Amino acid sequence: KNYDISLASDEQKAMWNKVSAREMAPSRYPHDFPLQTLGIMEDFWKLCDVGDGNGLAYMFQRKWPSFRKYTLEFLSSLKVTKDRRQNFPLSIDFRLGNRWHSLTMEELSGIFHCFDPNPEEDNEYEFSEVWGAMTNEQEHAAGYAKSSSIRNPVLRYLHRAMTQLMFARIDGGSVSQTELNVMWCLLNKKGIDYGTLFTYYVDRITKKDGGVICCGGLIT
Repeated sequence: KNYDISLASDEQKAMWNKVSAREMAPSRYPHDFPLQTLGIMEDFWKLCDVGDGNGLAYMFQRKWPSFRKYTLEFLSSLKVTKDRRQNFPLSIDFRLGNRWHSLTMEELSGIFHCFDPNPEEDNEYEFSEVWGAMTNEQEHAAGYAKSSSIRNPVLRYLHRAMTQLMFARIDGGSVSQTELNVMWCLLNKKGIDYGTLFTYYVDRITKKDGGVICCGGLIT
């Protein structure tokens, strides 16, 4: 079923068939009730705001609905333009509502109100040192670092919210280096280039053959 979506090419039709065969779940957002119950609501929202409306607060508070047909149309038509030398995403082209759209990484980050005003500034730190401060564990090992090890309840809830919305993962039990980097940026009130992170994620979805797709709220 392709709803009322016009598929523009054989390549897009093939991608539609590929992604439409996968399970899809709606985007999930933080809720006030558990935050109030845990007594962390004020600290949580302060942490999500890095200043001037920038950070994760806007994205977390929108409660955007997920629409299957538009999610499939976006993923089926997505084209990422990258820097040839650094393989870094520069812009995306995609279809929504049978119309082509184009956005740069800066424009995409601006839509989410989650951008880095100082992209040339180096973020120098050791992953294991940051992880150790959060957990008392000596080393951050990708694939083995568990969110249950995070001692602070605000950071633990933040990670759960991030994985289920920003990184659209059903299983939020492990902590990747990218997720640790986002938490470090928030703790240090530094901007996050979410346009680039979002592009990496959705581009990766189109290359996979399985797994649950749960990024619909961010797309539509």
